[in-house]
Amino acid sequence: MMIGNRLVFLLFFITLFLAPKAYSQSDLDFDAIDSVIYGYQTNRYSWCKNQLDILKDKNIDFPKISQVIYAKSAEFMASRNLDVLAEMEMRKALVICNNDKCYPEKGIVNSINAEYYFDRDKIVKALEIILQNNLQLEEHAPYSTVLSDSYFQTVRYYNSLESFEKAKVFLKKTIEHSKKINYKINLSRIFNQYGIILRKQKIPKEALKYFRLSIKNDKLNKNFSLHSSTYNNMASVYIDLKNYDSAYFCLKTSLKYVSKGYVPYIDLKSLEASINKKMALVFERKIMIDSALYYGKKSLGYYSSNSYFLNDQESLYRILSECYEKKMMLDSALYYQKLELKEFKSVRFLEKKDLVDRTTEQARIKHQSEDIKLLNDKNQLEQEVFQSERIIVFVIMLLIGLILYGFYRKNIVRQQQTALQLEQKVLRSQMNPHFIFNALVAIQNSMMDSDILVSASHVAKFAKLIRQNFDFTQKEYITLEEDLGALKNYISVQKMRFGESFDCFIEYEDVEIETILVPPLMLQPFVENAIEIGFKGIEELGILKIKIFNISEKRIGFCISDNGVGYKVVEDDKLHSTEVFRARLFLHNSQDLKSFTVVSRPDFEGTKIEFKYTIKYV
Repeated sequence: MMIGNRLVFLLFFITLFLAPKAYSQSDLDFDAIDSVIYGYQTNRYSWCKNQLDILKDKNIDFPKISQVIYAKSAEFMASRNLDVLAEMEMRKALVICNNDKCYPEKGIVNSINAEYYFDRDKIVKALEIILQNNLQLEEHAPYSTVLSDSYFQTVRYYNSLESFEKAKVFLKKTIEHSKKINYKINLSRIFNQYGIILRKQKIPKEALKYFRLSIKNDKLNKNFSLHSSTYNNMASVYIDLKNYDSAYFCLKTSLKYVSKGYVPYIDLKSLEASINKKMALVFERKIMIDSALYYGKKSLGYYSSNSYFLNDQESLYRILSECYEKKMMLDSALYYQKLELKEFKSVRFLEKKDLVDRTTEQARIKHQSEDIKLLNDKNQLEQEVFQSERIIVFVIMLLIGLILYGFYRKNIVRQQQTALQLEQKVLRSQMNPHFIFNALVAIQNSMMDSDILVSASHVAKFAKLIRQNFDFTQKEYITLEEDLGALKNYISVQKMRFGESFDCFIEYEDVEIETILVPPLMLQPFVENAIEIGFKGIEELGILKIKIFNISEKRIGFCISDNGVGYKVVEDDKLHSTEVFRARLFLHNSQDLKSFTVVSRPDFEGTKIEFKYTIKYV
């Protein structure tokens, strides 16, 4: 027996092991792939591509995961400057999974897509994607770490546009969200980015304070991946302060951490080039020309191969030119001066154009402001002169408005009173003494026939009809579903009276009768006319058809037809049901009354009534 149990457990674990696995985001570890993408493992490009291809095939049936893999593949292609292939992979990633259940993985895809445009100076496009991503994640994955990362990405983009106030808003969102989901590692990046904002706002001491907080937080969490970036940023502040010794220490420390691992969301080659350029700048300022040239040439390789590299300090070409000029190597100095000029015409062109546009816009606004000020001064006296006249005009207009409003309210009250009177007439017409007497006689006859069950059913229907009428007298509108329910009950009572001498068919297709509001007993007068008058004097079975159908999003149509003797206009002093209905339809919507038509013999076999009704929802 024990051997049998062991065999069952063994088969269970074998089945579990061989069963296909449903992957989630946490099952995939992209750290090794990211280290290749960000430039740490420079000799593993073939491995990275093969690994991504394997993951694509392995997760082909899991769209949530496949979209991330294709996005990572696009990121890998972009890191190799294969932009055409990168865009192809990203297009696949964006269409693989397109529903609410695609999140938070879809947020990773959008973040990678935004970063692609950001790295290529298309910052507005990147910002548009990441802002949309924030909204989608807030709706579909509000407690994911991906939302914190997306907020932080937004901070970086606003920071690059020097829109510091908006950057701070999203920085605050990042902090609040990270604390809410206990995403502690994110705080180091937050402190780092806030330090960058403060440095750009020319607050160096505060910037250094937050860079140090970032380093401290990394040490507490024993995660040093941001150290190289943070020390590099600190060096920029020390260079601004002309404290070149401290800048050198930070840059040296930054280079040490660059060699140990990749930095999240930062291309490692770009970071290394930035550090080496700052090293060159520091040594050039310390008049250590050979060291400056050494680090400058190390950074130069990245400059020449990457047209998207943005300068965060002075131009590398300017540093090299000044170094060669100090060494009296004028040909080399002139060569790098030409490269510097070319750089300003290309890489810096958009920045200069943007600066000119902003300056022009500011000048235009200032000019407009001065014109407006002069105009205001000129008109101030006129405003004071005409102030009393304006008050008088205002008082007159107010009086006219109050009078018009009084007429309007009076008209509304009159219409409400008319509508109430019409509703009461309709309700009285259904529950008139003649109808009640005939219904009670029919119930009495069924009792005399000793058919107790039928009699009980008739009593229940009649009682329900009376209760519905009392309920409707208190309401201006009821749902179409309630009105049809009361109408069916009324027809059942009439069938009891007339011995199944007629039949009624109600069709309303896909009309949402439970949400549409109508005046109480809207269709009952036409049904009453058909039963009480139309079917008298015909030998065949009376047939009454009621069809309700959609016309548009705002209107529905009604068609009531019978095979009775036809419709005849009676000329007397009484207010007939058709006139009451037309008045009710006019009060609801005057345009609906224009659609009301009655067709009778000899043009139609019986009577057909049609009208359109403007929908009023619950």
